[in-house]
Amino acid sequence: MFSCDKQVNGCNDPSSCTYNKDVTNYVHGSCLYEDCSGECGGDLVLDECGICGGTGYDCRGSCNEFVELWGECYNIEETTYINLSSNQLTGEIPTSIGNLKNLTR
Repeated sequence: MFSCDKQVNGCNDPSSCTYNKDVTNYVHGSCLYEDCSGECGGDLVLDECGICGGTGYDCRGSCNEFVELWGECYNIEETTYINLSSNQLTGEIPTSIGNLKNLTR
């Protein structure tokens, strides 16, 4: 029996950002994944402080006591209020803001 099926090379992993549902032949290295910033094939990872592409340390040297947001250092336990009204910020709010346990406004 003769088959006219065309072989499709590429990534067959549905969790990959380069997934192709038509792949019939997996090619090693063809599957790329989103990094913590959402870039397909990017290499940024969350550090132990929860910062995408971070170094594992904040401006005070320890991610267990402080969170760095927009170039400012905030104490995890003591920060209850952050005024961002005049900062002309753009983009997403960093997820590490959730580490400020007592933030109320």
